[in-house]
Amino acid sequence: MIKVSVIIPVYNAEKYLHFALDSVTQQTFKDLEIICVNDGSTDGSAKILKEYQDQDKRIKILDQPNSGGSAARNTGIRHAKGQYVMFLDSDDLYTKDIVASAYRRAIETNADIVLYNFVRFVGKPSFLATVSKVSPGKDIDFFKKDDYAGRLFNDFATITWNKLVKRSVIVDNNISFDTGLSHNHDVDFSIRLMLAADSYSWLDKVGYYYRLNESGLTATKRDDPTNVLKILVSLNELFESEHTLLKQSFDNYVVDMIVGTLEKYNNDTVKQEEVFNFAHQTVVPSIGLDKKNLRYVYPGNSDLIKLVRAGDFDQYSVYANTLRQKIRRKARKAYNKAQALISRLAV
Repeated sequence: MIKVSVIIPVYNAEKYLHFALDSVTQQTFKDLEIICVNDGSTDGSAKILKEYQDQDKRIKILDQPNSGGSAARNTGIRHAKGQYVMFLDSDDLYTKDIVASAYRRAIETNADIVLYNFVRFVGKPSFLATVSKVSPGKDIDFFKKDDYAGRLFNDFATITWNKLVKRSVIVDNNISFDTGLSHNHDVDFSIRLMLAADSYSWLDKVGYYYRLNESGLTATKRDDPTNVLKILVSLNELFESEHTLLKQSFDNYVVDMIVGTLEKYNNDTVKQEEVFNFAHQTVVPSIGLDKKNLRYVYPGNSDLIKLVRAGDFDQYSVYANTLRQKIRRKARKAYNKAQALISRLAV
C-alpha cells in the first residue's frame, strides 16, 4: 500500500506551481503518490504538470472541467490510495522533511491526525516569515478529543494543509469539501474532520509555507464578508447535540473568527458594520453567547464580545481604533528595540 497521498488542486498556477511540486518531489520521504487535479487550467499549468510527471512517475494528473478548489480536492480524495492523506495548495510549499516527520509520528502513536505548524510569507519563505499564532507551543505526542476539549479549536488551526490524516477517517465518515461554499471551505472540512477523528498528535515544527497572495485557488469572488460566520453557525448543532464537551472551545473559536473578520475589514467600514451586525443579530444568539457570563469567553476577547452583544457599532469603532493605536505603539517599540540590537551587533 502507498503510505502517503499528497493532493494538490491546480488552477492557473503556472507562476508558482514548480515551487510546490519541487517541495513534494524533493521530500526526504519517498513512498508517496502526488495527485495533481488540474481544475480546468487555461494557462501553462497542464504543461508544467506533464513535464514533472515525465521526470517523476509518482505524479498522477487528473483533469477535470473548472469546478473550484473544493471539487478538485474531492476528486483527489476519491482517487487517493495512500494510508494517509495530506493537502498542498499549488502556490504553497512543504518544508523538505515534513512528510517523513509526520508519517513517523503517525506510525509511532497511531494517531488519526498529525498536526504541524506553518508560516505565512510573501515572496520567498524565510526566517522573517510569520509563524502561526495557533499552537500549543510544545510537542504533544498523543491526545484524544476529551483530553484537549477546552482548547481543541483554539490551539490547532482549522485548515486542511497543516495535517497528515488517516485516509480511513475521511472515507469512513464520508467527509468531503462542500462545493456549495465560495470560500472558507477548509474551515467546514477541518472542523468536521477533527470531530470525526478520535486521536491526534501535535508535531511542534514548521511543515508548511503559506503564500500570502490572491492568485490561483485563492482568487475567488468573495462578496459575502459574513461567509465564515455563517458556516460556523451551521456547524453549531454538532456541538449542541453530539460534542458537548467541545462546545466552549468551539464557541471561543467562533469569537476568534468574529474578531478576525472584523479586523479583516478595518479599511471597509460598510463590510465591517455588516459583519458586526450579523455577529450581534445572528451569531451571538445562535451559539448562545448572549446567555453566557463573560468569563466564559477566553482572555483577550471579552471586552469586544461585550460590545458585540450590546450591538453598538459606533462604540466598537472607538474601541477598535484605540486598540489598533496601542498595537501600533507596541510594534513601533519592538521595531526600534530590534534595530538598536542590530546596530550593536554590527559594531
